[in-house]
Amino acid sequence: MVTQEDSSRLEFQRTWGPRRSRSTTISSSSMRRPGATILALACTLPGCGRNFDGPRYKTSHTTITTSFEEPLCAGDLANIERHIEQVEQLLGTSLEKDIEIFLWSGLDAPRTPCPYGRDACFVRATNRVYSDFGSLEHELTHAVVEELGTPRPFFDEGVAVATEPRTLRFPEISPSSQIDLPRDEISYQAGGFFVRWLLETHGVDKWQSLHSGRGNRAAFQDIYGASFDGMTEEYLLSAPWVYAPLLKSPAPGLTENEEGWREIVTLDCSQEDTFGRLDRRSTLRRLEISESGFFDFWTTADGLSLRRLLGTNLTSESETRAALSGDVPLWDELSPAGSTKGIPGGAIQTVWLTTGEYEVAIIDIDRDDDEVVVTVLPHRGPVLFPPTNSDL
Repeated sequence: MVTQEDSSRLEFQRTWGPRRSRSTTISSSSMRRPGATILALACTLPGCGRNFDGPRYKTSHTTITTSFEEPLCAGDLANIERHIEQVEQLLGTSLEKDIEIFLWSGLDAPRTPCPYGRDACFVRATNRVYSDFGSLEHELTHAVVEELGTPRPFFDEGVAVATEPRTLRFPEISPSSQIDLPRDEISYQAGGFFVRWLLETHGVDKWQSLHSGRGNRAAFQDIYGASFDGMTEEYLLSAPWVYAPLLKSPAPGLTENEEGWREIVTLDCSQEDTFGRLDRRSTLRRLEISESGFFDFWTTADGLSLRRLLGTNLTSESETRAALSGDVPLWDELSPAGSTKGIPGGAIQTVWLTTGEYEVAIIDIDRDDDEVVVTVLPHRGPVLFPPTNSDL
């Protein structure tokens, strides 16, 4: 039985619509495992050439070949290792073989063996991931859980979506309509939300059994002691409106003082808090707002990007609507997967922020600024000049 609360939730979600991932998995068996330290080499792997002729890197669990010449930073490589280790710990699995990653920028999609017209995939036969930055964690999860088996696509893609570093919104699609569909027809969002719910309500052990088997209706009933349709009813009655990200990427808080926040930030590609994207570098800081209001942002960097963070699940419509308020909502109609607000460098911009935690990306477009200043002050009226040290 679906309650009035569930009907309200479905109607609310229809405004945004379900999300389909651009990635997938190619089934087969796989091979090998060396390991080691971060290292840059020329590309010599099969499949390299004019598509993947950028630098090559090595981490403890991966080799990475790019299609662009601009270097990755230590933060990019640390993020890859962190995701692998967090998935291993969360799901009780262990990566058996090193992963070969072929990485490109979102502006330069090369030829890959990915089926269904997808831009990214994990190929089990070669233990290779083909991806851009946006799908990388999704495909890495496929590689980490590969040793468990290959269940139905709904569950296989579901666990990869559930471990992506983003919030998950309750979809209007019932799992009962998805479990029997082929991979190119399922709703990835519906699979991700349902797998997340299974993990949180019924634990990892049962999920492992499901993922290790066929993952069909009969196997589901044997493992969970309930029919899949019956479990769907329970899910519709109890699932939250929004799940906070399951895995966290730590970022330090922006330095705070009596008047606001001010920090001289170092951008150093050799440090694990700095990330590289083509011709730009960036680093992240957290900003916690205890009381809603207007705030003035100013930076000597080329720009800032603000994103709202979610630390706990949202279990009601009122909580969800609150998270969608302010100038940096959790998502909006133009950015259903997550909204960001850009702030250009060199000019003060006033932003309305509601209570909560935000991620501040500090961006150096030409990789020419080793130190930049970031200042955030509660707005006190018109501001004619950038704040200085004496203002703080």
